[in-house]
Amino acid sequence: MNIKEIRLATIIIIIVLKLYNVNGQDCPPDDIIFFNQESIDDYVQNYPDCKIIEGLIWISGNKITNLDFLSQIEIIKSDFILEDTETLLNTSGLSSLQEVHGSIEIRGNRNLVDIDEISSLLVHGTQIFITGNENLKLINGFNNKQNQNTIWIRENQSLDSINAFHSIESMSGSIKIEMNDSLKYINLLSDVDSCNSLAINFNRELNEFNGFNNLKIIESGFSILNEGQKMSIPSFNFLEECGDIQINFSGEEIVGFTNLNFVHNDISINFCDSLKIIDGFNSLQSVRNINVTGSQKLHTMNAFQSVVVVDAIILQTMFNLENFNAFHSLEEVQSDLLISSFNKIEELTDFSNLKKVKKLLISSSSGIANIFDNLTPFENIDVDFLEEVGIWTSPNLSICSIDFMCEFLNKPDAIYSFASNAPGCNSAEEILAACDMVSTSDEPSFADNIHIIPNPVSDQLLVDLPKDLEVSAWNIYSSQGSSLLRGNELSKPIDVSLFEHGIYFLNLELNRGNLVKKVIVSN
Repeated sequence: MNIKEIRLATIIIIIVLKLYNVNGQDCPPDDIIFFNQESIDDYVQNYPDCKIIEGLIWISGNKITNLDFLSQIEIIKSDFILEDTETLLNTSGLSSLQEVHGSIEIRGNRNLVDIDEISSLLVHGTQIFITGNENLKLINGFNNKQNQNTIWIRENQSLDSINAFHSIESMSGSIKIEMNDSLKYINLLSDVDSCNSLAINFNRELNEFNGFNNLKIIESGFSILNEGQKMSIPSFNFLEECGDIQINFSGEEIVGFTNLNFVHNDISINFCDSLKIIDGFNSLQSVRNINVTGSQKLHTMNAFQSVVVVDAIILQTMFNLENFNAFHSLEEVQSDLLISSFNKIEELTDFSNLKKVKKLLISSSSGIANIFDNLTPFENIDVDFLEEVGIWTSPNLSICSIDFMCEFLNKPDAIYSFASNAPGCNSAEEILAACDMVSTSDEPSFADNIHIIPNPVSDQLLVDLPKDLEVSAWNIYSSQGSSLLRGNELSKPIDVSLFEHGIYFLNLELNRGNLVKKVIVSN
């Protein structure tokens, strides 16, 4: 080869190398944005050997129909964004993609039906957003071992099923599965042990919810707000700590939460129209407020047995509650204890350990009355701590003149209200009159040997006296202090059949002193 030929060959090589540097380099150095189908189709020609993208890939455009010419890409070292496509049906063109090191955002793709290639990736990034894809049917996969910050699956109108993210072990951000109108089945995150917040909300067709088998900590909020189909929820038996819990759903049972010890804010179980059983939360020791309201079919509450101190407890509008096994350890309510419409619970003995409450409120809702007839479970309440008592619509409640109430009503700053209860508990005046008539501190030593039979009584009563006691006169008074019936011997029964239901006082003048006994008339 002569010198001229060598020079010509050198020039040709230089030209080829220059052309290769312009049009045939391995990959573009920065982010890649595809706004139309043409730019996707040209990519394989411009970068035929490009497998690793150093920046992000952003695909958006209403005329994009396929991703076939991106099939050689294996790794994206930043984010992958697929948004606002009108005609794209699937992600099959990304068949070689193995890893995304940034976030994945799939949003607003009107006709996208499946994302199988995306869901098989190893995702090193912090966020996965799958939102507003009107025709997306299934989300399966994302099961490569990985940690995430945030997962949002929202407003995918045709989404029917989610079975995904089972290898994620920890999350520092939020999980939101919300407003997916056709979603019926969820099974996800079976290995995750912690997250910042969890929201399964407003998926109105949801009827089966599984997963979260190892979840121990939810740092912030936990909500299940799904009215519509009857659904089951996981037991969350590994959950130990949570920020707050809000449940409003159409399921029949809340069973579990057996290891939950701390809820930093509130537990609200409200207006669950189909809820029949709450059986759980029995290891819970710390919570700010507990609110169970408006679950009219609820018949069993076996819950909250280890709670000692709370700010407030609201229990109302549970008209069918028959089995109440709760709050055995409760000692202090720093604000309100509201009990409303317990029309099938005859005794409030579960509150017998209560020592402090700021406001004791017993009321009704929707005109449904309480049926318990005494306040003795509250007899150990600290009157100095108590600021307000309100008792309404308890027509069987006739015994209010117990020591704590007598002492409280004599406080100069006491706030109180009574209405629509049985005689004896309808006003402060009635209660104080009864308190004045029965003073246990002045009760003679022989009082325990005198018995009213039967008591409560509906028609006739007998007074059982020891042989060493003789009566010279007796008098029956109303709770307002009015004398109703009197006599001077007790050899015959005393007829009280014409008395109204309520509490009365039998004053006995005896040879060893006077004594007042309480009589309950129930007819």
